[in-house]
Amino acid sequence: MPAVLLAVCILLAGSVPSWAVTGPNPGATARPSTDDSAQPQATVEGGLLFGLGPQAYRSLENRLVKEAPVNMITSWYNFRSDMAFFDIYRTAVTPQIYAAGKAMHLVIWDGYPRPGTPGGSPDGIVPTKYGPVCGEAYPLSREFQADMVQLAKNTGGAESGPPLYVSMFTEFQTYPCREDGNYWDTGQGYYRALKDAYLEAKDAFHQYAPNSHVALTWGGWAATFDDPARGGGRSMLPYFKDVMDDSDFQSFQAMGNHENVEQTTWMVKTLHGYGNGLSLLAHYKPDNNSLATYDADMAGFFNDTKVAELKANGLFGFSFMEDSMFSGNEARFQQAKAAIIRYQETIPPWPLA
Repeated sequence: MPAVLLAVCILLAGSVPSWAVTGPNPGATARPSTDDSAQPQATVEGGLLFGLGPQAYRSLENRLVKEAPVNMITSWYNFRSDMAFFDIYRTAVTPQIYAAGKAMHLVIWDGYPRPGTPGGSPDGIVPTKYGPVCGEAYPLSREFQADMVQLAKNTGGAESGPPLYVSMFTEFQTYPCREDGNYWDTGQGYYRALKDAYLEAKDAFHQYAPNSHVALTWGGWAATFDDPARGGGRSMLPYFKDVMDDSDFQSFQAMGNHENVEQTTWMVKTLHGYGNGLSLLAHYKPDNNSLATYDADMAGFFNDTKVAELKANGLFGFSFMEDSMFSGNEARFQQAKAAIIRYQETIPPWPLA
């Protein structure tokens, strides 16, 4: 599996309110809705939820998990060829994680590497009930839905135990062809089909993994530009109000080469207006591996003022994509450890009753 696909999630540990899903089961919409009158404005009491990836296998042996209250273990699913790996989880990994009192977190990304590309790339024309669309074929396929049933069985647990968080279709703005995904006007055909696929997969997780909570996962770069005329950037979010209101929480990533704190703050405040108002930063890491950016982000994220602001707007968790940014440097390791200890929640972040 390519290294870029492996996500270490250090999800800041926190008290999470009950997971009531609000809003109707929507169909595809051609224009965004702006009626938020019925949506709650949840805030997070206590701390934030921390976890660690990139895969659950042997994660309990990780130094950070041993030395800090890391309460979530993250694994990435990139393509159906990963399923053989996850079949092992069912008996050899998943039960051990839950028995240790840890939550599980899945990041689902269509990242199958095609020849000549470093990661996923559009497959071309895909037939759908909305007509032919251009983009990744796997997320729209019947094979994907069958795989989600199997994945739910492999990673799910008891409804009364630690939760399974599912960050579905991470960076989904990259799934349509070319730059179409950053704009509703050019990507909407594909997105209508993707919404249907998302809702079906969410229902499968709820059925076969009773402890699961599922969210559609944005690329946080949506915060960096706005094109109301085309439904691009910031103006693209309202077009997904239907499925976000029907989700268990909201999810996004932050992997910019600069200004990740600013992007995250905008995303959290905006996502607070959808569904139950709770959000998760599913994977954070500067895309260019800049330690200068990482150091600035750590200082910007982990101070009392910023954490309080993000929690007040519904953020319950924060994930680092991988520990390579701090595992090879003792000072940075201790900084990450200290942030977890300071801002984690001391009570279980899931309802046990």
